[in-house]
Amino acid sequence: MRGSDRLSLVILVIAAAGVLVLGTWWWVANAPAQPASAEPTPVASSWEPAEVRPAPADVDVRVLVTAPGRRYRLQYVCFGPGSLGIVVQGAEGGTQLREVDCEGSFDEFELTAAGERIEVVLERPNGDTGEVDLRLVETP
Repeated sequence: MRGSDRLSLVILVIAAAGVLVLGTWWWVANAPAQPASAEPTPVASSWEPAEVRPAPADVDVRVLVTAPGRRYRLQYVCFGPGSLGIVVQGAEGGTQLREVDCEGSFDEFELTAAGERIEVVLERPNGDTGEVDLRLVETP
């Protein structure tokens, strides 16, 4: 390779890097702003214990603080064998019952708060063990 060929290659690489840097800067500078309502606001990032109630060892009772008449999404994830029973009290329409498989499932359902708190009872039948987490997200 001759000296002029090497110089041409170096200039080409520097020019390509400059175009890449300028293009990245332009892309970031002109990205659309996220509207404030695009992301739901978590009301309870996990759970907020408003009261403590005795429960059997395989039952987990969580009380979530809400506002009457507001709509929420109850999001939950469950890992481990078996299933998970979910009982929701304090939502409009009365008590809601659900049973889901716990093979790493993540799901959610909508509800409207009837009062200032929603009680969620999580039950692992047959003594199954595993991880369960939930959060309540207010929807617009």
